Amino acid sequence: MLWTLLACATTLPDPLPNEPRMVYEFAHERWTRDLHIVSQFETQVVVKATLVTDELAEAQALTISRARFEDAETYQQRYRRGQDEADTYWTVVFVANAPPPHRADSFALDDSADWQIHLEADGRRLDPVDLERIWEPSADQEMMYTQHDRWSKMWKARFDRPTDADEVEMLVVGPYGNGKITWQTR
Repeated sequence: MLWTLLACATTLPDPLPNEPRMVYEFAHERWTRDLHIVSQFETQVVVKATLVTDELAEAQALTISRARFEDAETYQQRYRRGQDEADTYWTVVFVANAPPPHRADSFALDDSADWQIHLEADGRRLDPVDLERIWEPSADQEMMYTQHDRWSKMWKARFDRPTDADEVEMLVVGPYGNGKITWQTR
């Protein structure tokens, strides 16, 4: 029985022995930023955004697989899907909360909503692929994006990723103010 337990415990990689949960927490903290847009002493919107990088995608796959007690093959499939997405797109998962009375927390890639989202890599504007409002986050999304709470709305934005960049910036532009979130990727 001891050999069975040892075999099950060693099927998934363990980058931080004795603290596998910390792998994701460190990666999430490293790639998550907050933006508070304030106008005339009033908070207009609070945005908490996570850039999904190769490092974060790997940590997410590991954390979800461990939480579900998945075998090594299922973990590898999850890991490859995450890496493929991270290699193809710059993905930003963000939550937004606009306090009353405005409740201006709708987003779009054009001027059809309260706020516009743009992404730049090394100063070059990237072509948007899609922006999705996540109406009912899954258990995995709730576990991965801990910045989501009962008052905020979750969104996922994807942009073309032609090459790697040293700096990625998310621009939030609207009638109530503008702001920028910056990630240093190297």
